[in-house]
Amino acid sequence: IRPWPERFLRAMLARVLPDRALFRWALRLAQVGRPFAGLLPGRLKGMAAMAPARLPAPDPAEKAQVFKAVGERRARVALLAGCAQPVLAPEINAAAIRLLNRMGVEVVTASGSGCCGALPHHLGKADRSHLLAQANIAAWMREIDGEGLDAIIVTASGCGTTVKDYGFVFRESAEWAEPAAKVSALSKDITELLQGLG
Repeated sequence: IRPWPERFLRAMLARVLPDRALFRWALRLAQVGRPFAGLLPGRLKGMAAMAPARLPAPDPAEKAQVFKAVGERRARVALLAGCAQPVLAPEINAAAIRLLNRMGVEVVTASGSGCCGALPHHLGKADRSHLLAQANIAAWMREIDGEGLDAIIVTASGCGTTVKDYGFVFRESAEWAEPAAKVSALSKDITELLQGLG
């Protein structure tokens, strides 16, 4: 069994990183504590030192909205905004949306979608991971059942792998097996979609 400081740190990371608002708050706190990083214990010292000097502007994909295709619509996709990436590198999703729109793809950021669940899963918090995955599945199923989706696009490879595994993770769940399998089948890395669009 891990020592209690290690368990506490892992529990804290599993709670903070998947929540964009909490993660931003923690980074602001780390910015304040950065000059005192040398006084912090062990891993907290390194984490405070890694905090960015300035937080970037919010990611446009964080709000539930529709980004219309330029010209004739060729496809309609949902984009996973994610959790850590939009806080640390929001330009990735912003660029993906601009590119897809120019290629005739309508991009939806579905209400209720967020962290894919990979971070808590890797920290041993399977229950939290599954709740986050279920929130995404429910959000995307509302879009699938509504105006429909041609794909669910992910710009972070670790998240893409996790979303593609939803069908496997929930294969024995009476409630979640079918919708999870649908979501997994629609999940694509952005490069896969771009290749298909030519």
